[in-house]
Amino acid sequence: MALIAALITAMTTGCSSSGGSKERGVSAEKVCNNFAHEPSTATALSRIAGTDRFVEIGSKPEETLALLRSANGKVDEVEELQGSPLCSLKTTSKQAVLTIFFREAKAVIKASPEGENIFTFYRTGASALASDRIASIYFYCRMPGHRERTIINGTLERENKIDLSGKELADQQMTVINAAARQVADELQCEKPDLVPGTPAAVSGGAKQ
Repeated sequence: MALIAALITAMTTGCSSSGGSKERGVSAEKVCNNFAHEPSTATALSRIAGTDRFVEIGSKPEETLALLRSANGKVDEVEELQGSPLCSLKTTSKQAVLTIFFREAKAVIKASPEGENIFTFYRTGASALASDRIASIYFYCRMPGHRERTIINGTLERENKIDLSGKELADQQMTVINAAARQVADELQCEKPDLVPGTPAAVSGGAKQ
């Protein structure tokens, strides 16, 4: 989470194993509790990964969902930076690909002139942004038995090198994190998280220009 924290600071200041052998890996559609089962999401995941076979190492979906269910709106700044890894993927040769973290957040990061110099912003949830290395979504979630809405942030951090343009990387990463956020919102039974299906539309910022 250090990379997203550093980039957000710049803006504001100026699954359990899916099965299959580790040698052969599993397909994009089946990783991390099948969150990328839609063809467009599976294609986007394969594009940003540079492979269509994956190994899960370090995914903690049950822990992630448990932490989000215990959210109480009193998260402090230190806790806010500590996301839990819903999905952590490597290639079958054990090269790091990406990790998707979720956490409770104190506030929603909205588009700003400074932010739009770094990120592209998208229409999904309460706010969504992406660059060529990360993609992040904020959405509101009122869970069953909770009186207040929780702000939830999901962030994808990509670790591999891939020969795609910055615009395509931002768009494809947003497709992937949006699908993961929709799955989390469904698991938490969020009331009106406003996460769109499919690929969110870019509305402002670098990759749209």
